[in-house]
Amino acid sequence: MRGSTGEELQYSDYLGLDVFLKAPVPESGRVPGAVHDETLFIIAHEVRELWLKEILHELKSVLELFSVVPLGRRKIGLIAARLGRLVAVQRIMNRQMEVLETISPLDFLELRDRFSSNTMFESSRLREIELRLGLAARGTQQSLDRFRPEERAALRKAQGEKSLFEAVDDWLTTMPFRSIDMREFWSRYRKIVHDTLERDYQSVQSDPRLSGWDRKRQLGRLENAHYRFDALFKPEEYELLREEGLFHFRQSAVLSALFLLLYREEPFLDGPFTILKRLMDIDDQLVAWRIDRALFQQQVWGAKLGPGGSTSYDYVQETMEEKRIFKDLSGLATFLVSRSDLPALPQEIRRSIDVHFGSD
Repeated sequence: MRGSTGEELQYSDYLGLDVFLKAPVPESGRVPGAVHDETLFIIAHEVRELWLKEILHELKSVLELFSVVPLGRRKIGLIAARLGRLVAVQRIMNRQMEVLETISPLDFLELRDRFSSNTMFESSRLREIELRLGLAARGTQQSLDRFRPEERAALRKAQGEKSLFEAVDDWLTTMPFRSIDMREFWSRYRKIVHDTLERDYQSVQSDPRLSGWDRKRQLGRLENAHYRFDALFKPEEYELLREEGLFHFRQSAVLSALFLLLYREEPFLDGPFTILKRLMDIDDQLVAWRIDRALFQQQVWGAKLGPGGSTSYDYVQETMEEKRIFKDLSGLATFLVSRSDLPALPQEIRRSIDVHFGSD
């Protein structure tokens, strides 16, 4: 390979290894009592930062593709492929926790005692990814002050630009079937879901294996599911639930997503469905990483504070309650029915899908 000036580039020059491999300089080595495992600790976090850089690269390209809607077949394929790569990187990052687990709790305590700052392990790249995915609440002024000036500038820029959550919300509201009168279709589908939930309700009521508390809990969940499903077709009730945080996408976006999940095997709908699946995968991998990290911290720190300044229990609670970005999509599984029960698609809807998604 030749460089920009025409000279032949060597492998180490192309990758910048002379600079890159000099980076791990253990701080404990600068004073008496060096910690052997600090080198591994540094390298593991440096590798993570490189993968976060790649995730940002893919995420920004996806946001650029989403910037003009409606999307044709080629753009949908590119978005699905790049989101798939992003998820693959997340899986690699999650598996890297196994390497850090080779450091014993006692050796980790040596590191913790030397790194007293609660802000030392805050990654600006991870924060930017969260903002660009749609976790806007993570970007308060107070939380940004802990970063360097150039990092704060990048985070403020991310705050001011459209997130992936917002882009997907816009995309779903522009689906071609949104312009078609689908009241008859959804009326038939609502009856199918109501019948399904009612069968489940009767099954729980008559199940002799359930205790009184278990039966009450499961019946409550089914009643809640019934209420949430009905709200999808009642704009005012939906907005009330959205204000309470039970839904996040706009009503029309959620109905479009439900339609794509139901008819994903239709020609040209496999691409849009794959995008939705990748978004749910991103959520799953983010939650899995945080849970794995919390469990790891529990093994290492117990109830003590870790380098990030919080206990593992706090971290898990925060993760499960706040960290899912596309929870509206995963929550739609409650309202799916079997293929044999799906109503046939009206020809008008089928034609609009073929025309819209069949072109570039």
